[in-house]
Parts: sequence; C-alpha cells; structure tokens
Amino acid sequence: MSASGHRGVESPIQVVPGVAEDRVVVRADLDLALAAVLQAEAEALLSRDGDRPLVVDLSATPFLDSSGVQALVKVAAAYENGPGCRVVAGGQPYDVLELTEVLELLHVERAEGG
Repeated sequence: MSASGHRGVESPIQVVPGVAEDRVVVRADLDLALAAVLQAEAEALLSRDGDRPLVVDLSATPFLDSSGVQALVKVAAAYENGPGCRVVAGGQPYDVLELTEVLELLHVERAEGG
C-alpha cells in the first residue's frame, strides 16, 4: 500500500500542506496497519518542505495502540532538530499518551471536546 494512496479526504490519513505549518489528520485507528503510513507521510513532508512545523491531528482518531505511539515518537524525533512537531489528541488516544508518559515529549495538546 502506497503512502500517497492515503491523501484523499475520505482516506484514513489526510495530508494537508499549509503555509505556516503542515498537518497530517488521522481519521481511523492509529494501529499497526496505519503507523507506518503516518510515519512515511510525515517524513515525506519533512524531506519536501522541511521548514514548516508539523501538526499530527488525532482529534478524529478513535483508538491508538503501541504501534501508533511508536510512530508518533519517531515522527517527533525526525522533526526535533528542525521545524518541530506537535500532536493534537483527545479521548482514548490522549489517555494512552498520558499513560505512556509521552505527552511532553510529543508536545501534545488536548483536542477540544476530548
């Protein structure tokens, strides 16, 4: 499955290049099936547009597992010496990030209503 195949509005991962920041929106469970896709999309943005920070938007993500957490940590590490990365999460994903004690590492913001 190609990472570029996940760019449409109805796909589980949407890439939204911006002027001030880039955004990757996840609208499905961030588990083993999507973790590598998220990481590939974020790394592609960094290599193509390495001067803009990245927002990983999990506000519409119903479930996050350890594979998703690992992907988020790798994305944050890739952006660490560059423009920076932050995560917006609510619900179960926020709870998982809190339980794994990576909120600060990932610069997590609680999504409104989450």
